[in-house]
Amino acid sequence: MPLTLKGKSKARLEIQWDGNTPVELSIVPSSNTNTLLYREQILKAGGFQLELTHLEFNNLSEIAELELVALVKSNGVLVEVSEPLSIQKCPHPGCGQWSHAREDGYCKHCGRRIRDQASNYGFAKLEISHLNVLLWNGVEGQLWKKREAKEYSNGIYSIGKYEDKTHPRAYVEILEEKYDPKAQKRFIQLLGVLKEANLLDKSWKPPLACFQEEQQRTIWIYYPWLPKQSKWESLSALSYIVSENIEPLTIKEIAQIGIKLCDIAKKIRSLGYSWGGLKLTDLILCRDNPSISIYLRSKEIAWEEVPPKILLDSCLIPWELFWESNGNENALSEATEVYVIAAVLYLLKAKSPNLLSYNAISYHHGLPSLKLFKPVFMEKSQKKDFASDHFESVINQALLLDPQERGYQTLQELKTILENLLLYGNSPMINRNYFLDVGYTLDVGDEKHEDDLTQNQDAVFSTCFTLRKKKWGIFVLCDGISTSTIGTGDLASRVIINTFRRWWKSTTEEEKKGVCEYASTDIAKAQEFFSNIIHEANQKIYKEAEKIAGKDGLENALIMGSTITAGMIHDGVMFFCWLGDSPIYRISPFGWERLNFEDNEKNSRILKGTPLEECFVEGGNALTRCIGAHFYLEQKLDIHFGYAHLYPGEQILICSDGIPDYIEQEASYARYENYQMLRIASVIQQYEKEELFNAKALSSILLSSVNRIGGGYDNLSAILINTIPESSLSFEKSYQKLRSLSPGMKKILKEANLDTKEAKTMKLPRL
Repeated sequence: MPLTLKGKSKARLEIQWDGNTPVELSIVPSSNTNTLLYREQILKAGGFQLELTHLEFNNLSEIAELELVALVKSNGVLVEVSEPLSIQKCPHPGCGQWSHAREDGYCKHCGRRIRDQASNYGFAKLEISHLNVLLWNGVEGQLWKKREAKEYSNGIYSIGKYEDKTHPRAYVEILEEKYDPKAQKRFIQLLGVLKEANLLDKSWKPPLACFQEEQQRTIWIYYPWLPKQSKWESLSALSYIVSENIEPLTIKEIAQIGIKLCDIAKKIRSLGYSWGGLKLTDLILCRDNPSISIYLRSKEIAWEEVPPKILLDSCLIPWELFWESNGNENALSEATEVYVIAAVLYLLKAKSPNLLSYNAISYHHGLPSLKLFKPVFMEKSQKKDFASDHFESVINQALLLDPQERGYQTLQELKTILENLLLYGNSPMINRNYFLDVGYTLDVGDEKHEDDLTQNQDAVFSTCFTLRKKKWGIFVLCDGISTSTIGTGDLASRVIINTFRRWWKSTTEEEKKGVCEYASTDIAKAQEFFSNIIHEANQKIYKEAEKIAGKDGLENALIMGSTITAGMIHDGVMFFCWLGDSPIYRISPFGWERLNFEDNEKNSRILKGTPLEECFVEGGNALTRCIGAHFYLEQKLDIHFGYAHLYPGEQILICSDGIPDYIEQEASYARYENYQMLRIASVIQQYEKEELFNAKALSSILLSSVNRIGGGYDNLSAILINTIPESSLSFEKSYQKLRSLSPGMKKILKEANLDTKEAKTMKLPRL
């Protein structure tokens, strides 16, 4: 369109004409083009700006809102009409200026409300002016209301200044609400509780309150409390999340915030009350390197009741608060507050505004993996940081929907695990020597045998010997796609696996070790290795498909394809890559987490920052990346890369999606990734210390469990890497356990009243 009319700044028009000249330009109301507001001859194509004050509004004195259009005429003939642009006139005394219309209805000049001036809140709102106020405790103060910022369903939020004899003049946030005598009583009671808990004006700084019963209005004044010599301007957790130019918090700082929130909630509970709520705007962060301080400015707590949802942002509300009131004690337990604190820490780590629309009821998949909000950053030299490596594992245990299954049932348990997370990084325990126990298992699936697709679509390759004996090697797991019309998923997965296997067999040990060393020494070369070999496999799939259907038969056909999750290990570092939805998990004493994320439409939208409610589309779980399929002609596949440090006493599980998809049978949790990980971790941790089981046995038990629980409706495959501390690996212990299982020894142990744990540690006499 050669003619455009746009708003610029507060009250400026930007006009662009790209047509022939000379022409006559007019600005008129869209509803009456005969009313001329401005006219000018345009002699040269291009753009210019025009202040609204240059328009003639004399004939429009009774109009407060207006749609403008620009008209271009040539020799009296209308040539072009622009799109309309809305402007509005402020009705307030002292302003009365025209400006571009804002959706919220506020004047761009004075900040006061233009639309719907009549108050709908049951009280007369404050004017934009200076006024004297009397606080609840009799302190007289001066309040300057500068501009209104936002209207809520029950009040008005404004910006201004405040001062009294103990508070120097400073910018403040003002909230006007309808007066409520019960709210006044609870607020004064809260101040007493905070004082008794030694929190008042330290870790908790409530707003200044002015209760005006005659005007039926309550004024809350949020005064900024800054720590002495703070090097970082204080800001709310909400502002931190939505701000792009704020230095991110470190994992240490986020854990410290969690510890302090636990302490605050524990002190409230020690007096017999429930904390039960937090809004991100009421959590104030103050960074003072090398530590961070926080304080709350909430004006209400849950007291002895079930925490009302109004006390929490929607993204922090745990599942149990949506339950119908039936006397369920879980809604009052500390596990509720554990969830709230963990959700705050999760949001601070993710630092992604699209998560603010999260709701535990409507979002059935649970909170997405943190990997989606900060993709693994590739450094030339990977830094080993235990707290960063295990933070998500710790948080996942607290974010389970059902409070009874949360890994921490009390605030002290959550505080302790966060403290341990910070302390364990300096412990010699993480540097203990360990063995790599590696094993893998494949299974068609108990019910899959009844399918037409009797072949296992999964394929696995792992250099178990070098991983066990030398602590270096590679692993590859592929899950073939079964919907192809040219070729089959099992053929595609075998092509990929055989590409890796042939490389391994045709390469000298020195060359193989040199490549695996890239994991810990040169990430760029590790990426190049996997990119080249995956590209080679993709070309081979194309050639196999061409053999089956010929070149002409490939057009518009569904070519065979497969997911891939592959990696290499060297010197305690695992470098990995993936395309598709085959997961890789870390399971440790600190919890569980997924180290990669699924390639599907839902996650693609989350990565772009789309609000969560818009991330669910029909077919949102369909694969968006793989090898082969409709990527078979790609010269460069868009591969994900990541790395993880290995620690003693943990497990790395690489598996096909059939395992997480079928291990959870409760409908409410079926697509909730955190529950899938919980069930998988529960099986592995149940048997990981069993002296007679190795990694292969554990992987077989996991597949057997999925077949038993989920019916075996999908192919199953798993590679398990177990990092066993050297002190824990003892053939003598395994043999003693085996001897204890004989009928005679069982009888002896029973007569000696030794429990199972004692029997495992007791050295049985040899004959």
